Amino acid sequence: MSNQTTISIYLKRDKHENGMSLQEYTDAIIAGTQPVLSQDAFAYQFGAVADEVAVVESWATTNNLTVVDSNAATATVKVLGTFEQFNALFSITLKIATTEDGHEYQTHDGVVIIPTDIDDVVEMILGFDDEPIFTHNAVEFDEQIHTNDDPAVYPSKAAVTPVQVATAYNLPAGDGYGGCIGLLELTYSGYVAGYNTTDVTNSFTRIGLTVPTIVDVLVGGATRSTTSDSETMLDIYCAGVVAPRATIAIYMAPNSGAGFRDAILAASTDTTNKPSSLGISWGSSSESTDYLLSAFQACVAVGVTCFVATGDAGAYNLVTGYPGTNAYQIASGGTSLYLNNDNTWNNEAGWSGGGGGISAIVSLPSWQTGLTSTTVTASTTGTATALPRRGIPDVSAPADPSTGYQFYVNGTLVQYGGTSAAAPWLAGMITRLTQLWGRRPSFANSLFYSNTQAFTDIILGNNRNGYTTGYTTTVGWDAATGLGSPKGAELYKLFHTGSTFPKQNYGFRSTTGQVYPRRTTGVR
Repeated sequence: MSNQTTISIYLKRDKHENGMSLQEYTDAIIAGTQPVLSQDAFAYQFGAVADEVAVVESWATTNNLTVVDSNAATATVKVLGTFEQFNALFSITLKIATTEDGHEYQTHDGVVIIPTDIDDVVEMILGFDDEPIFTHNAVEFDEQIHTNDDPAVYPSKAAVTPVQVATAYNLPAGDGYGGCIGLLELTYSGYVAGYNTTDVTNSFTRIGLTVPTIVDVLVGGATRSTTSDSETMLDIYCAGVVAPRATIAIYMAPNSGAGFRDAILAASTDTTNKPSSLGISWGSSSESTDYLLSAFQACVAVGVTCFVATGDAGAYNLVTGYPGTNAYQIASGGTSLYLNNDNTWNNEAGWSGGGGGISAIVSLPSWQTGLTSTTVTASTTGTATALPRRGIPDVSAPADPSTGYQFYVNGTLVQYGGTSAAAPWLAGMITRLTQLWGRRPSFANSLFYSNTQAFTDIILGNNRNGYTTGYTTTVGWDAATGLGSPKGAELYKLFHTGSTFPKQNYGFRSTTGQVYPRRTTGVR
């Protein structure tokens, strides 16, 4: 590997002209007291301050580093330098390590200390460690493993299509025309992501649907393979079939913390494609810090509803993954869905592999106040316990591989499930509904929790998944399936009538003739 590397320096964002920080503003959106912003208005109100961008660029130049890119809207300055330069500037020791499967990556010893020259204007720095810690949550159907996941009290299991799910959930007729669904994909040498257009065409025409228009948005130097991988194809299929005439924008980024953050920021500031949703099927198996916080807040500010898969290891010894626990996205759990012959809903249970639980680091959001979780073992059910911190999932959709989806990967028809199916399906659903509403909803989670009639409460199953302890489904929210699965007609009514958010964004300064980032004088 090269002795040079590029780091991402993320700057503190400007405050809104009304005095609110980004977090204060997004919390106000959630409370219904502020409107979502256009991407241009967001960049103007919350972009990095020009004077502070100049501080970081000047610091880099003074220290013989190369400024690769500066982006005021994403509040990011990318800087290229050698290991030796960064070691001296940040009091670390960069080195090359190897994963268990033989892939090299960059990491470091020591705690990163931000130089005092830029410390006042910097939120965080990523890029010193590019270990590919994120894994996708697609699970291939294996008859030997998945046939007997659940009690034999349900109808026969069979593969379904996303169209059948939309019918079972009673989604209003619509095809997403004019909208855009965002999908986040990560790639590295150990898992090269991409799609083959022939696979996409054959997967959609196989069930008689329009082939969607797909746009590649390459982030952080990533490239898209023309060979299909299972995760990317699953995401395209699940999202696209729900809204086949919507554009699909794939934000392809390196599998690293900086890549993940940059892809979310790219979606939130995309003035060309303007996605109304973002499906994220990638995550890590544990939490450390909520370093994607402001990136998800940026999505809330512009009305991009993010759905993140909660994982496919069930309760995983009661350890939750990240970023499914972030409070500014919608954590997407999994169910096993059973249909009648006419594709109407027959029954639904919590899928044993669906991730869920209680965050170790994210505080309890206001909309989850008063909720409880209940654990289960092979022989006993625990007592309902008040949530001390953020609980996941928020909502669920089909994820059981044995009732999974069939599509083509490099010419072969395969069947996959996992919460990687749930997250993009829900993203497609929101884009379909957004086009019917004619407006972008404010952050949906708080409205979901105050309108539980819009979901089918799942009271069968659990996500113990073979571990000693898991979480059981209960009446009301639970840490196996969240609020449950969508009722399309109720969701449509929820946002179509009596809503408090405007069709147009009012109340922010016009961007006509303005240049962002804004300049400030004096102390920040």
